[in-house]
Amino acid sequence: MKNSQRLCGVRDAYKSERLGIITGMLLGDASIVAKYPKNIVLCHTAVYADYLEWKGKLLIQFGYIKHKTRTMYPKLGNKAFIVDFSDDKNIFFYKKYYINGKRKATYQFIRHLNQYGLAIWFMDDGNLSKKGRNYLCLNTQAFPLEQQKVLQRMFKKRFGLTPAIHKDKKYYKLYFGTKDNNAERLASLIKPYIHSSFEYKLR
Repeated sequence: MKNSQRLCGVRDAYKSERLGIITGMLLGDASIVAKYPKNIVLCHTAVYADYLEWKGKLLIQFGYIKHKTRTMYPKLGNKAFIVDFSDDKNIFFYKKYYINGKRKATYQFIRHLNQYGLAIWFMDDGNLSKKGRNYLCLNTQAFPLEQQKVLQRMFKKRFGLTPAIHKDKKYYKLYFGTKDNNAERLASLIKPYIHSSFEYKLR
């Protein structure tokens, strides 16, 4: 790769599948703290401890080093586990996804998303709704409208899907409905990669 900004010039450590998976993690619940750009942080409640371990194993396969698991007790009483995984090459993701310290869904970053990564993103932030006709939703409220449009364009180019942008109070999120069979087609793309803890989201 001649472009030094693409994967920091590393060919072997991040093949397209791995890049797509980590992109999905970061679009979902994973995060990177500015002070520790080498680290990717995973956090889930105790209910999804198996899913957290499953994600961690993926990162370890990609060369990340697992650090000590921390336990957190939110005020609502739901125990959660937080785990840091480090890799020098993780700085690539921080530079591509965090602009001025804030997450930004640029096309240059999200275009790497693959079906496996999309499944992880859906497990973290997606849901099935049965209001009227069945449809699937991605809770993308963290992104402003202009970035929602970038996400919408990525889905069209990468997966041939045409989600709608719906306003949710003062924020926005993506809906995959019956138009063009978007919900059914999304489900078929991600179903092979869905962890057993989240099969209910596709029923």
